Amino acid sequence: MKKILIVEDDVKIANLIKLYCVQAGFKTSIAKDVPSALKKFKQQSADLIILDLMLPGSDEEDGISFLKEIRKESLIPVIIVSSRDEEVDRVVCLELGADDYMTKPFSPKELIARIKAVLRRSSSANSSEKLIKVGKLKIDLEKVEVTFREEKIVLTKKEFFLITALAKHPGKVFSRSQLIEAIYDYDEMNIYDRTIDVHIANLRKKLGDDDQSLIKTAKGLGYKLVGELDES
Repeated sequence: MKKILIVEDDVKIANLIKLYCVQAGFKTSIAKDVPSALKKFKQQSADLIILDLMLPGSDEEDGISFLKEIRKESLIPVIIVSSRDEEVDRVVCLELGADDYMTKPFSPKELIARIKAVLRRSSSANSSEKLIKVGKLKIDLEKVEVTFREEKIVLTKKEFFLITALAKHPGKVFSRSQLIEAIYDYDEMNIYDRTIDVHIANLRKKLGDDDQSLIKTAKGLGYKLVGELDES
């Protein structure tokens, strides 16, 4: 049974989400603020987090800070459910590694559908292969870990999906549109092409790939990963 952590300070909304999650066959737990959410996240295993951005406490204890904190150590799927409906809020959360974003008021049935879609996507990313090796790059799909030159690299969820998509087909040039399709859900397809450039720049920085010896830019076309796939 999949486990859902609901981080929401509004009791009525939290209980409504819990009701629909339980009816859909999920096990749930609720946290009403960042400290309790972090405690439950570290003490209890969860398969997905539903996160409100407007949580009680100081500015440092809102949903954004919680999202940043968990992304330091986990790629667990996160769906934002918030009353903030500005485009900048949606973009910031997606860039920080959220998997989906819904605004309040929302349809509980649609939320459940999105939960199932995100969980399917997360599972499929790890189902077919367990380890991808391209030169000194290693991607462990089961542990959701990336190492390069024997050094563990901490990535956001989108960065992990991006490097995985490139590594599965080394030498192939991917357009920005193809990479958007590979790492974003259908309802996120309004993401700008240049968002991929930002992800690539962040990947290169984290990998120490300043000379672009690993991730090459195909001018006017897109990006490709350099190397040969080790199928041993």
